[in-house]
Amino acid sequence: IIIVACVTMFVGMILALVQNDIKRTLAYSSVSQMGYILFGFGCLAYMGSEGAIGMAGGLYHVINHAFFKGCLFLAAGSILFCAHELNMFKLGGLWKRMPMTTIFWCIAALGIMGIPLFNGFVSKTLLHHAIVESHHLAEGAHLATAGWVKAAEMIFIITSGGTIAYIA
Repeated sequence: IIIVACVTMFVGMILALVQNDIKRTLAYSSVSQMGYILFGFGCLAYMGSEGAIGMAGGLYHVINHAFFKGCLFLAAGSILFCAHELNMFKLGGLWKRMPMTTIFWCIAALGIMGIPLFNGFVSKTLLHHAIVESHHLAEGAHLATAGWVKAAEMIFIITSGGTIAYIA
């Protein structure tokens, strides 16, 4: 499950990075964020009763995703209504025309990026702690599995950086 989650996170992030349409970027971002959620449940499945932190991170990310992605899609709809354009490369200077939309977009963007003091930070931190605990468990049990779990942590970190890139 962790491997499928990593593939989902990473592929969704790559596809979001190459889009120029706001709605498509947000849609592929949702694919990536579902990978984060699946990642938490994969850690739960891997660690068994010790994996409660993975379940907590996954469930909390479900709630967070609903809030920040809902806000981002509403902002995208406002942009379409006002500018009649969804190509991000043609939408310069919207902060002057739509200051409230810009403020709410920035708040939701900081949440999905996992910036401290915003809602996504807590759920992504819980998910990261879950994979670190999975790695400690794998080191004690199966040395070969520990390498794969460490690779999953690296993909988690790279994907988090990619999330910052496509939202910015």
